Amino acid sequence: MIDWTVIQSALATWVESVTGVKAWIANQNGPRPAAPYVSLRFVGSESDVAVPARHVEDNANNISVDITHLSEGMLVVELTCFAATAVGSSAAHAILQELRKRARTTARAALKAAGLGIGAFSTIGDFSRAVTAATWEPRALMTARFFVLDVVTENAPYAETAEVTIETE
Repeated sequence: MIDWTVIQSALATWVESVTGVKAWIANQNGPRPAAPYVSLRFVGSESDVAVPARHVEDNANNISVDITHLSEGMLVVELTCFAATAVGSSAAHAILQELRKRARTTARAALKAAGLGIGAFSTIGDFSRAVTAATWEPRALMTARFFVLDVVTENAPYAETAEVTIETE
């Protein structure tokens, strides 16, 4: 089964390693961190988008078989960068741009260990806004798609013998 806690942790580690800023899982209770940071909001997932593959292997005692089911899914994550400077969205945009640029070459071990592969990134949008009349908050947003590999192994016993009885009238 997919362990979503491991996936969240792997994505946060990856974002922090690539950008150098704090990654924060969105929609948590409590105050948000000080800027700059990247918020990760899990928008949705699609499981079993690929035909599951089966791998059958005899285990050592030859009285059962291990069946491994593999299926791929897609995870959609919204990454919103909140920058510390109030000079427009350029700082927030630059952080997400760096993430897009270095995504496939930096700190991928955490993603791989969690069964994640990088899919595609959307364009980066400017979503800066005035928080109060005197406060401007630079923001940039990008959507990322990740491939998720789900591996489930189950053990099934062999049927050692089978009897067929044919009754005739």
